[in-house]
Amino acid sequence: MKPARVRIPLEVGGSLVGSALIIGIIIAFATFWTQAAGRVRLRVALLGLVVVKLTRVAGRWISVTNSRDMGFVWLLGALLIFGLWEAHWRLRRGDQ
Repeated sequence: MKPARVRIPLEVGGSLVGSALIIGIIIAFATFWTQAAGRVRLRVALLGLVVVKLTRVAGRWISVTNSRDMGFVWLLGALLIFGLWEAHWRLRRGDQ
């Protein structure tokens, strides 16, 4: 079994999951910061694209996601992580 047949799917899966985790952590931190700072609303933007709008209405927090922009940021993040992972593997192996 060739190493690339195992390595590539693992890198793709890991980059997709890693990108989702990073976006989730950023949104969770933004939610915590908004609540701690006593703000009423916040727009979470990644790469200039608004992915979540947080608003406090009647004492409750409402989150409205922008699925198109969030998916675009997620895909770009996954491609970046995959590219870095593959470059690291090739440099470590000594390929040009």
